[in-house]
Amino acid sequence: MKLLILVLVVMFTVQVTAQTLPERRVRQVLCVSGQDLTVLTDQFEETPVARGITFDGIAGSLVIFIGPTGSFTVVERTDDDTYCVLAVGVQFESVPADIQKESQQRQQKGRL
Repeated sequence: MKLLILVLVVMFTVQVTAQTLPERRVRQVLCVSGQDLTVLTDQFEETPVARGITFDGIAGSLVIFIGPTGSFTVVERTDDDTYCVLAVGVQFESVPADIQKESQQRQQKGRL
């Protein structure tokens, strides 16, 4: 009897979860050599403004390039000098200092 109740609870949970989760889409990612990336960023006069080491099991780093008109490119650089373009766009803007400070205070209190 307990097993039947457990099975029914699990089935109901899976069904509700499947109905409430948003549909996932798979995105193709363009990966290029460092030389090809330079051509791309030069076209929009983008320069690197931020970077960080990724922790996804692939040795690499994340780099954000920004252009003078607000264009941006976000890439992941792998250890073999391949750059995978994760995002490109326009209207990039820095987060205002007061919002940064507020976010830091929330993080210190243990909430985002």
